[in-house]
Amino acid sequence: HSRFGAKGLMVNLPADEHSIGGEAHWSLGGPVEVQSYRAHLEPSELRLRHGRGHAEELLKGVWWREHSSEEDEEEEQHLALQAQDCTTQNRTAIREAAHRALHFRGRAGWGPWQLEGELARGAWQVVPASEELIFGVRRDKLWHRLVEDQQRH
Repeated sequence: HSRFGAKGLMVNLPADEHSIGGEAHWSLGGPVEVQSYRAHLEPSELRLRHGRGHAEELLKGVWWREHSSEEDEEEEQHLALQAQDCTTQNRTAIREAAHRALHFRGRAGWGPWQLEGELARGAWQVVPASEELIFGVRRDKLWHRLVEDQQRH
């Protein structure tokens, strides 16, 4: 979020396989730059293992990393090398962390003050993020979980 606008990811929207070339392990992060924008939310175990640059810890246990589609091949090679490089003991933990990581194509975007206006009109609800919500709830159940949580409070 800056004076130029805001960007974000819709973490509860599984991708339509046809919309991104049949790659079911990717989620649709939003309607903007679907062909060129990539983002990853990763648990700390994975971040500590591969130590990639350009990552930011959003909250305890959750790392954000983004790149362009031109870097896809390099990213795939890196992940393959990472898997080969693991010791047998670490391999299970790394695989589990990699399975929990979320991968997005595209993003949501708003112009200057657009998001603030939508929030003021009640178009969006803001909820506290947590590692458990991001990595511990199935994507297809997340929306219902958040609505239930809001109704309880």
